[in-house]
Amino acid sequence: MKSYSLYKISYPSWLFKSYYLSEIRIELENHICDSCLLTEDFLSKNYDDFSDLEKIQLLLSTHCGLEYFLEPNIDLVYQDDDDDYIW
Repeated sequence: MKSYSLYKISYPSWLFKSYYLSEIRIELENHICDSCLLTEDFLSKNYDDFSDLEKIQLLLSTHCGLEYFLEPNIDLVYQDDDDDYIW
């Protein structure tokens, strides 16, 4: 099983590795500022109904999310029929 790597590319930079997208999502939620999380675009979507992959995509699209990079590239990750994430 391969792991995901979440990089913060602005100073101070750091790296967070996990085998699970849910842990990556939680780490991102902890680092995205409240003003980004309270934007109308973010609140208008039904966030709780999204998959972890969709939540990560939404978090990375915020102003604060631009400071982060996920490897493998989130656009190359997809969910198969067994709810496993594959890249």
